[in-house]
Order: sequence, then C-alpha cells, then structure tokens
Amino acid sequence: MTKDLIDFGRGGIVPYNELLEEMLALGCVENMDHARTIIARRTSAHLQVRVHEQAKADGADEREALRAVVDALIIETMTGLDGD
Repeated sequence: MTKDLIDFGRGGIVPYNELLEEMLALGCVENMDHARTIIARRTSAHLQVRVHEQAKADGADEREALRAVVDALIIETMTGLDGD
C-alpha cells in the first residue's frame, strides 16, 4: 500500500521505496533508517484506512465505521498493537 511521492529533483513521481533508497545512499542513514521500519510496520494511517474499509464492507454506516476507527486507535494507543 506504499504510495508514490513527488521527487522534485527528477521532476516526477517515483515509488516511495525507490526514493527512500536514494536518500539512504546519499548518507542520510541516521535520519532516514527508521523509514524502513515504517514501510515494514505501516503507519497508524494505514490501520485507520483498513479498519474503516473493513467496517464499511461489513455493513457499517459512516458513523459506525468512524467509531470503529476510534476504537482501533484506542487499542493502538493503549497497547501499541494494531489489534491483529
């Protein structure tokens, strides 16, 4: 689910993974190495979208789907886990 990003140096859109590797090759390891962890683990935003989409697929209306997202965020905040 990793999206592409704009690379202003190239003047185009490139895959996030490719742009990340380029930044790491430029010596930004200390500042950028954690980005690999984010790719592997995903972000809270990924969790929120997944929970919302699943709730809607299960028949929830918009309000119920948003409540499911809030519930998932509470679990994530309290446990550090994404509930899987």
